[in-house]
Amino acid sequence: MPERGPVGVVITAKGESPQRLARLLDAVTAQSIDRPIEVVIAHPPEETVVTPEPRGPIESVRLVDNPGGGRSTGLNLAIEASTAEVLCRLDARTVPPPDYLARCVARLEADP
Repeated sequence: MPERGPVGVVITAKGESPQRLARLLDAVTAQSIDRPIEVVIAHPPEETVVTPEPRGPIESVRLVDNPGGGRSTGLNLAIEASTAEVLCRLDARTVPPPDYLARCVARLEADP
């Protein structure tokens, strides 16, 4: 079976506190998935977002400037910056359950 590439997680973050983003990334790190995870965070360039170090299944974290901070624009910019074949959108204010990404990928694989 060929090696499967990373699952991309795209996030928009406008006015989000570092604690909220850290909580979300902790939840992504806790995902029970057998693939690496690539995280792309789109944020307004005037806001400071600290790039967290990759850990656990997260193999990379990338920040993308999102001038104006619009959600749709930010998601499109994050998607363009991602190299993953499979993408999951997460809201910066959510804390997904540990099986969230695995369930999303399984659903897509079951019915592409």
